[in-house]
Amino acid sequence: LKQLLADARVATSLARYDEADGLFRQALALQTQLFSDNDVTAADILMDLALNVSNLGRADEATALFRRAAPFMEKSPREEDRARLSIYRGYEAANRGN
Repeated sequence: LKQLLADARVATSLARYDEADGLFRQALALQTQLFSDNDVTAADILMDLALNVSNLGRADEATALFRRAAPFMEKSPREEDRARLSIYRGYEAANRGN
């Protein structure tokens, strides 16, 4: 899981969004299979996937993914999780031209 996420984040940093999309989806599937899709770790992956999808120009899908992640991030005891959600939503808005 850690390697999938690392590879996905490297692909994103190199603007290889299609490659990153597949890697983030694999990581999310593995996280869900091994643990749960109802926790902060899954929400963290969902946020990375959402931002990547936004970078691909799929705004509606990105919005839906952020909606799935938001309840977990907003309840997180870590302030940086809530801040990251806000920042990523800002990037998504910029990608939409808002």
